[in-house]
Amino acid sequence: MPEQLTSENWTGIFLLSHINTDYSKKVIDLGMPVVLIDHHDPHLKADAVISQNKDGAFMAVEFLIQNKHQKIGFLGDVTFSPSYEERLEGYKKALHYYHIPFNEKYAITRIKEEQTTLYRTLDELDELPTAWFCVNSGLGFILNTYLQSKGYNIPKDLSIICFDNTEFTVLSNPQLTTMCTNLSFMGEKAVELMYNRIRKPDEGFVHLALATNLIARDSVGENKKTDSASES
Repeated sequence: MPEQLTSENWTGIFLLSHINTDYSKKVIDLGMPVVLIDHHDPHLKADAVISQNKDGAFMAVEFLIQNKHQKIGFLGDVTFSPSYEERLEGYKKALHYYHIPFNEKYAITRIKEEQTTLYRTLDELDELPTAWFCVNSGLGFILNTYLQSKGYNIPKDLSIICFDNTEFTVLSNPQLTTMCTNLSFMGEKAVELMYNRIRKPDEGFVHLALATNLIARDSVGENKKTDSASES
């Protein structure tokens, strides 16, 4: 832990994104007001501002379904973050809502965010879905590179949608369609939570979930194939 955290008297501390839970608990145990930004965990007793992960994932998969996709893959490590686990729940909820069977072979839920591991995992699949939902833009970027290396045209042959509007979405070719949260607004709400915690230190903790928005770019196209999810 940085010496400054224990040697100086801070008014409050912001913890940004996913940080080791044990480390985060030690920061919280310092007794200063803490606000988590874009992360939460059942073991962390602190205010948090997060994205509506489940609803956002639902809308992302729904967008693929509206483009006539039935075979939709999931890509992400749900053990890494509670947010990713919630995105898996949203993915499953959308499939269920539209009466599309959940196919385990299309759901990759344990995967390191690195090119070698992802390429090896995808090479082992007997067939590919017509569209993929990725829990973050980094995985979407790697997936797009992999599919193009195999000769697929995105989005003519396969579609990709991801979560988080980072630089990977615009560096990708084609640029990636994504679900995202307004990060400036998230920052403003985090400051409001901190201000309230400083004023009322004994109030119950608040987890504020912000709605996500779809940014439609070039990586999702209408599925022209006639096969359905029930055939697999």
